[in-house]
Order: sequence, then C-alpha cells, then structure tokens
Amino acid sequence: MNALIFIFHKKGKTTMKFIYFVGLVVVVVSAFGIEKSVYGANNACGKSSPDNEAMKLAPCAVAAQDEKAAVSDSCCLQVKKIGQNPSCLCSVLLSNTAKSSGIKPEIAITIPKRCNFENRPVGYKCGLVGSYEYKYRVRERMTSDSKSCKARISRGKDSLEQRLGHITT
Repeated sequence: MNALIFIFHKKGKTTMKFIYFVGLVVVVVSAFGIEKSVYGANNACGKSSPDNEAMKLAPCAVAAQDEKAAVSDSCCLQVKKIGQNPSCLCSVLLSNTAKSSGIKPEIAITIPKRCNFENRPVGYKCGLVGSYEYKYRVRERMTSDSKSCKARISRGKDSLEQRLGHITT
C-alpha cells in the first residue's frame, strides 16, 4: 500500500488526473446503481417490466381486441393476478408489447368486468385508458337504465335549447 502511495505521489499531475478519473468512475457506477434501484422501486409491476407482464396476457389477445369476444378462464386468471396492482395493469395495457400485438386499451380495460370480478378497480385513471374507461362506463350505464338516461338527455337538451333561445332572441 505504501509503495502504491509513493508511486502516486512521485508522478504528480498524472496521478491526480488518475485519482480524479477513478473518482469519476466510482460516482458514475454508483449513480447507475442508484438509478437502477430507483427504477425497480418505482416500476409499476415491481421487479418485472410491463412488457414482460404483457406477455402473460397472451390468452387475452382476442378479448382485448373485440369487445364481444368471450374471455377465457386463463385470461381472467392472468388479469386477476396483474389487476391486483391497478397501476401495473394500466402500464401493461399501455406497454409497447401490448400496442404491437394489436391490443386496444379501450377494450382491454373492459376485461375485468367481463370476467365478473367484484373487486375490480372502478374509476381508476391511467394515461388514455382512463378516458376510454370513462366512456365505456357511461355507455354501460346508459344501456342499463336507458329510460332514465333518455329522460335526462331530453331534459338537458330542452334546457340547452331554452338557454340558446334566450341568447339568439
């Protein structure tokens, strides 16, 4: 060790450059390690990437493209596992793997309901999926209670026409 210190001391400026270089390497390697651990901690799907989780949803391919397609038991099982973490499910639906396989997020988000999950996340918003989910849920409510919805729409339309009539006259 003393010999090493003596060599560094003897070389002067070159030694200082080397020490700075080693320090820089240590900082960069440490920063990379920290970044890697932070990514793992903030990753919506834990240690697995959303793209890897999307591969597990292969049994859902048809059901995620066609709203009228039957949802298989194996699809429901996988969605139930991933859906325990709603942010992971959203990340999976918006992943590159899901996009490249032709999954339509606005249809895929309906799978938990089509699997009849009682504890599915309702009103959960993520990326564009949230707006698709909202549109789907509104449409669902309108079809389930169409008489009252039509009455509300009619009242709203009449009210709007009255307001516009006051503005134009």
